[in-house]
Amino acid sequence: ARSSCRVTGMACRIDRGTLKKPTKLDNGWLRIEGRLTRTGVFTYRNDDGSLRRELRLPDEVFKADSVQSFALAPVTDEHPPKFLDAKNTKDFARGSVAGTLRRDGEFIAGELLITDAELVEKLERGDAREISCGYHCELEDAPGVTADGLRYDAVQRNIRGNHVAIVA
Repeated sequence: ARSSCRVTGMACRIDRGTLKKPTKLDNGWLRIEGRLTRTGVFTYRNDDGSLRRELRLPDEVFKADSVQSFALAPVTDEHPPKFLDAKNTKDFARGSVAGTLRRDGEFIAGELLITDAELVEKLERGDAREISCGYHCELEDAPGVTADGLRYDAVQRNIRGNHVAIVA
């Protein structure tokens, strides 16, 4: 189950993605292709410990403003203790989402630029192998079942990226 929180009337979510092998640049930075997030039914743990299944529809995940919200998002080493804003980003940013984001099947794919030496070393040692997006969304309480037979309790709407964490 993925963790969740509530901020400013929107749900805060953390979801996992995948990374390819990084390319080291002459200045020591890394460029890494990755799949940031995807469509489907994701499971989250509520504050009371119960589980909640949320549907991420292609129409919401691939909506232009949703995709654009991840463009140039800060990259962090693990998730910060709270979502990033203008006051705390400098304390946690270790790079950024770079280049153009694109649809890759059920995923949003793109490139990350890692500019922090410690995070570069962590990735090269294999101590970090995945990415995990932190984002806000609105939740529509609309239980249902997908065509594949997966049950869900709510639908995520108006997805807005906050950061992309490099995680173990």
